[in-house]
Amino acid sequence: MAEEKNGRDINDSDDLRKRNSSSAYDRSAIILATTNTAFLDFTENWLESLKRVNITDHVNIIAEDKSAYEELSKRSDIKLKIFLTNETNVPATFLRFGTEKYIQMVNKRPMYVLSYLRKGIDVLFSDVDTVWLQNPMPFFYGEYDIHIGRDVYEKERNDVCAGFVYYSATNAAINLVVKWIDLIQAKPKINDQILLNQLFKNKYIRTALKVNYLDQRKFVNGKDYFNPEWRMKNSNIKPVVVHNNWIIGHDIKIQRFKNVSMWYLQ
Repeated sequence: MAEEKNGRDINDSDDLRKRNSSSAYDRSAIILATTNTAFLDFTENWLESLKRVNITDHVNIIAEDKSAYEELSKRSDIKLKIFLTNETNVPATFLRFGTEKYIQMVNKRPMYVLSYLRKGIDVLFSDVDTVWLQNPMPFFYGEYDIHIGRDVYEKERNDVCAGFVYYSATNAAINLVVKWIDLIQAKPKINDQILLNQLFKNKYIRTALKVNYLDQRKFVNGKDYFNPEWRMKNSNIKPVVVHNNWIIGHDIKIQRFKNVSMWYLQ
C-alpha cells in the first residue's frame, strides 16, 4: 500500500474493540475492505449500512485503482482511511467471478490482512457486497483466533467464507494467513476462498486454530437470505450481516438488494 488519505493513523484505532466488544482483549481492531471503481456503488451502499448502525470510524478501504481511490477520498461523512494499492494492474471495470483478473484481485486480500495482524491489530475483513443490520463487533468475543462464517454448512461439507472474517492478531491466526499466502503463490490461478478451505481441511492446521463459526442465521449468506422461505422460517431472528453472494453479476446483485429494501443509494 503506497498512498493514504483521510482518517487517523492506524494506531489511533485502539478503542474500536473496547467500545464495541465484550472481549477482554486489549488489542486494537480495524474494519477492512477492498474495492475498485466498478464496485464503488456497492462500497457506498456498504458504507451507508455501517453508518446506519453507528459505525463511522476505524474503516480502512484499499482501492485497487486510482479512480476508486480518488472518489472515496472525497468523503467526509465517515472517517475513512483510504489506501491505493502498489499493484494497480487490476482493471477499474467489473470483474466477473472466477475470471483471471478477479482471482488476481481477491488473492491480494490475505496480504492486506497480514500487514495489520503483524502490527498486533485485529482485522474484521468484509466484502462490500454485504449489508450490516447490526454492529457485528460485540459478536467477536472469546479467546478465538478467527471468527468466520460459512457458505456451506452440511454434515458432509462445511465450507468457510473468506468474505467476512474476524482475524485476531494471534500467532495462530498469523501462521494461518502466512500459509494461505504461500498456497496462493503456489496456486495463483485458484481463488483465495477455495485455498482457505483447503487449509481448513488440513487437520494439523485446523487443530492449531481456535475457530468460532458464526451463527449462519445471523451472519447470512445470499443463498439463504434471498430465499423467501428461509426468511419466513427465521423471521424471529434479526440478521447482523447479510452477504449478497451465491449469485454472479453486478446488476442482478443490486436488484437482489432492492427486492429486500437493502439498496440504500438513490
